[in-house]
Amino acid sequence: MIKELFLAIILGGLLGFGLTGSYFALKPTKNSQPPSPAITPTPIATNISPIIISPTPTEPTNSLKLTIDTPLNQSIVATSKIELQGSSSPDVVIIIQTPTRTYQTNTDKNGSFTIEVDLESGANVIKATAIDSELNQTNISLLVTYSTANI
Repeated sequence: MIKELFLAIILGGLLGFGLTGSYFALKPTKNSQPPSPAITPTPIATNISPIIISPTPTEPTNSLKLTIDTPLNQSIVATSKIELQGSSSPDVVIIIQTPTRTYQTNTDKNGSFTIEVDLESGANVIKATAIDSELNQTNISLLVTYSTANI
């Protein structure tokens, strides 16, 4: 019984491989493409004018600077009102955006500014924008976390 089963498996395998091999050997290939037409070169005009490359104009650099001195970025505070202090150029409009309100102040003749802002509980992203009289602007943002938890 085992001999017959073993012989049936071997004969089945040989017959299967024989049929599969014959199929792939006689199967026409689909990759055959018609021959492509011959490409004939065309003459190139020789009276081409030279291309003049001029330097690209550059935008004027923004010399407006903005720094926030207090509070420090990624600081944790225990009060809901903080005093934001910083500096920029003199007579510049400073716009402060917190998650809930927008504040506006001007820098003094030395370029300093101070403004009190309200914070929400948790992380507060504060965005500060300085805009001068020529409408140049610069932005800065900082993260201040208001928490009353004892650390």
